[in-house]
Amino acid sequence: MGRLLRPLTPLLLLLGLVAACALPVRSPVSEPDHPPAASAEGGEQLWRIKILRGGETQFAGLLGTRMEDDGLYYVLLDGSGVTLLEARLSAGGEYQPIRELKIFRDHRLPGFLAQSLRRIFLLQPAAAPCDRNLLLRFCQQEASAQGMKKFAKLGPLPLWRVEYTGQPATLAVNWTGIAFTNPWLRVTLLLTRE
Repeated sequence: MGRLLRPLTPLLLLLGLVAACALPVRSPVSEPDHPPAASAEGGEQLWRIKILRGGETQFAGLLGTRMEDDGLYYVLLDGSGVTLLEARLSAGGEYQPIRELKIFRDHRLPGFLAQSLRRIFLLQPAAAPCDRNLLLRFCQQEASAQGMKKFAKLGPLPLWRVEYTGQPATLAVNWTGIAFTNPWLRVTLLLTRE
């Protein structure tokens, strides 16, 4: 029996991945009782941003974020304060550029940043603490003094992870440090503030 399944294992794994990717789209974002902008500081934050790939810094600068009723507004600045990218991100993940430098028009950074910020600030499981859709599992731990974690897995394989540190909070904008990791791309996005 084991000899028979051995040649089928890659095919079954591929079929599982295709089935998970072909699932009907449903928003994993739960509808909060209050708008996401409701926080002690109005939802506006200035972060130091660092993007690492394979442990090497690829970008360092500043990121301004503002939570809005329908998503997230953000501005990416270089180290000297020059605006590189200004955009809105809807709760459903729609990226709407407002202003971006020409060098970013065919670059992967705007898409990566939008996807990462959506996972950091906007996504919440529809059912606490975990939401499952066949092989795809999306979880968010309760906030504690040690921090909070949010992650997605396809079966046993990690897809991405967000770790929040600093003062306990229910909204991502109240944390002092956030690390988003995509192990498949070997990319880490770090957000820190004082």
